[in-house]
Amino acid sequence: MISNKGKIEALIYASGNQGISLAQIIDLIKIDTNQIKLIIDDLNDDLLHNQDSGLLILNSANKYRFATKPCVNNLITDLVGKDSIKLSQSNLETLTIIAYEQPITRIEIDEIRGVNSSRTIQKLLDLNLILKNGKKDALGNPTLYATTQKFLEVFGLNSLKDLPNTNIKEK
Repeated sequence: MISNKGKIEALIYASGNQGISLAQIIDLIKIDTNQIKLIIDDLNDDLLHNQDSGLLILNSANKYRFATKPCVNNLITDLVGKDSIKLSQSNLETLTIIAYEQPITRIEIDEIRGVNSSRTIQKLLDLNLILKNGKKDALGNPTLYATTQKFLEVFGLNSLKDLPNTNIKEK
């Protein structure tokens, strides 16, 4: 009979790019949360310390998935091409402001950046990295913007709390 470690490894593998949550693993295997976390840590340690392995287990957006180690990125890029999201400097600036200051209006973003951010915001909306998050209770009821689940996944974060500390003012 296959061990719980083998079962969890198979579930993470089978989940593909979507990944699998802790709750899904618990539902399928019916073992303790802490035991699952220990098994996943053990699996990842095995992969990380095995120089013959090009894989690791990534936990982002609260889902576990296999990913390739950075040392094989060029090889993978040669195989699948560069299908990553390309962001310009202005896109990154605007996305950073939204991530740290959300929810935030376009006017507030423009005040921080010193330039009009309309096109940049539209690009980030099109890429599903940000979303419209209601209206601000202020003159004109401007739209509020916030980051999406895809933002967390693209940047390998579980939550906004995982963002690095910066000099951007805190609210």
